[in-house]
Amino acid sequence: MPLTRADTAVQLVAGEALNAGDLINVYLDVSTIKARKATASVTGKEAHGYVLAGVSLAGNATVYFSGLNNNFSGLTVGLQYLSAATPGQPTATPPAISGGVVQKVGIAVSQTAIIFNFGEPLGLA
Repeated sequence: MPLTRADTAVQLVAGEALNAGDLINVYLDVSTIKARKATASVTGKEAHGYVLAGVSLAGNATVYFSGLNNNFSGLTVGLQYLSAATPGQPTATPPAISGGVVQKVGIAVSQTAIIFNFGEPLGLA
């Protein structure tokens, strides 16, 4: 039987307020695994997953690690999207920030949806 999006989901504590659709970085805060917005502006905040519902700081976030993230607008169908310098967002334009990363996060299948499939982040000098 094929995996569903729910099969790849875990509940994590939100390390900051999260919006529906945000790309998420999973990190360890002392002894608690948490979720925060991914950003390409620095190493260490690469995208690992996404949320479909908004969550307030310290709330329980359901983080998905694959599947359809349909909380965007203005996407171009067929384009490969990357983690953006804007926290939690995708971009079609590679970031050019010294100390940042370029990381594939998926392909747009509609103007509002990306099939999430994160790639290995590449550091920028």
